[in-house]
Amino acid sequence: MPRRYEQHGMTGTPEWKSWSAMQQRCYNKNYPGFHNYGGRGIRVFGEWRRSFLKFFAYIGKRPSPPPSERGPLGQYLWTLRKAVDMSLREVEDASEKKVSNAYLSQLETGRITNPSPGILHEIATVYAERLPKNASVSCSYERMMELAGHIRPSSQGPTKKTSRLPTFAGEQLTPEEEDELLKYLAFIRMRKGKK
Repeated sequence: MPRRYEQHGMTGTPEWKSWSAMQQRCYNKNYPGFHNYGGRGIRVFGEWRRSFLKFFAYIGKRPSPPPSERGPLGQYLWTLRKAVDMSLREVEDASEKKVSNAYLSQLETGRITNPSPGILHEIATVYAERLPKNASVSCSYERMMELAGHIRPSSQGPTKKTSRLPTFAGEQLTPEEEDELLKYLAFIRMRKGKK
């Protein structure tokens, strides 16, 4: 009898990936971890082997990491993505694959905390174009750069004036000059990306 395929619309979700990897570990002799599972006789529970939906009904939706584990940059990026109502894959597509969904996931969960300015610029461009006007969060490339540690926060308090751009710290730039340099840097990176 031919195998029937379930229609569930969850292919590619974290839960489906877990179910699929479990199948591979237990039944695919070419899978790298097979010797630790299927090679030792470990098998998948019968109903779960035949049905992702039964597996999902038992385990439920994977919880998102709490904000405390995301870190400030991860939480900010996650909040922005939720505000524009995009999936990780949709962000990857919108960035013309310059930012992979796996990399963005690692940024949001706090596994990667210091991405390159170019990556942050791509993410900021995608979100800024799609963020609703009434969103509770604003998209700021400068804020992303601060959270990733590339520039210093603009509010330093009453202490000695220092530049948010460490390269120009000795230049005693005004806030307006710093803003213009950041805009010019974003423009140059955007132009290089289109060539």
